[in-house]
Amino acid sequence: MKRLILVRHTATLSAPETCHGGGTELALAPTFEHEVEILRKELPSCVTHFHSSPLRRCEILARRIDSQAAWQIDPYLAEIHFGEWEGARWDQLSGPALDAWMDDFVNVHPPGGENTLDVAKRTRSFLNGLGEGTHLAITHGGVIRVLLADILGFPMKNLFQIEIPFGCIVELSWKFGRWSVERIAPPLAR
Repeated sequence: MKRLILVRHTATLSAPETCHGGGTELALAPTFEHEVEILRKELPSCVTHFHSSPLRRCEILARRIDSQAAWQIDPYLAEIHFGEWEGARWDQLSGPALDAWMDDFVNVHPPGGENTLDVAKRTRSFLNGLGEGTHLAITHGGVIRVLLADILGFPMKNLFQIEIPFGCIVELSWKFGRWSVERIAPPLAR
């Protein structure tokens, strides 16, 4: 049997008007310890494989969830990289590159960054590399949205219709030669 439990990292001290992706490290919110305790109660104890995005907001959470686990730091789980736009305020970005990306973020790359199809390709590689057992992966909202859209056949252009709040848990299982969604639970929203 193969299961995958995806967890979006906990709340961060980020400004929503700023472009933050795979090239930006963010501090965790003061509510971090409380959020870790909520997540620990929601996660199963039968995990056999541990994966984390290389970004510190995920790696710190991973080690707090289980400091004894052999966490594999996996670049396939990193958030989309916005290239030259990382750290910039969205309202200060303009021009043909931004217009093209806003019209088609699935296919168009930010300057020096990734598009949605790039993220889909690396998340497929992650899924294809998973062996038997229960896998826990600490990652990002964008990565989880792309994974869900990809396995469900949801159009990538509609990614933002999938709400993945901080601390959201998504459980997948491999059945009949494909991934199935078992549960989507946003425990930190309670």
